Amino acid sequence: MSLSYRLILLDEREGLFRLPTSRFARMLQDPRNHPLSHFLGARVRMAQLRVELRDRRAGAILQSHDSLLSFDEAGHLDTAAFLQRQAARTEVYMAPHIFTREAADETSVASWLRAAAGCLRAHWPSASKRRRSGM
Repeated sequence: MSLSYRLILLDEREGLFRLPTSRFARMLQDPRNHPLSHFLGARVRMAQLRVELRDRRAGAILQSHDSLLSFDEAGHLDTAAFLQRQAARTEVYMAPHIFTREAADETSVASWLRAAAGCLRAHWPSASKRRRSGM
């Protein structure tokens, strides 16, 4: 048994498109150079699936998450909107695990969110920062 990670996009007409994870990573890092012409100006749903493979074929879906992707009129991924949604998802998931009701004052929540945002920026630096650093 092995595992695979699949990204499936669902367009407005309920059409399914498999997006290679390597292409999605490039779209996050440099959306201007990796447009998807099929999704010009669209908002599409994306299913992120962890799949169990049996004899190199999908046997079972072990985990799934959904996301919403926005594209501009040229087919470029709106990475800021995607990362904002992911940060909100992280906040909703992590807050109950980190803070007790008594300890969760506005200061501690705000500082945690700043730290989480810093981690996201460190993991996915902006395209202009990558160009300056030669990445």
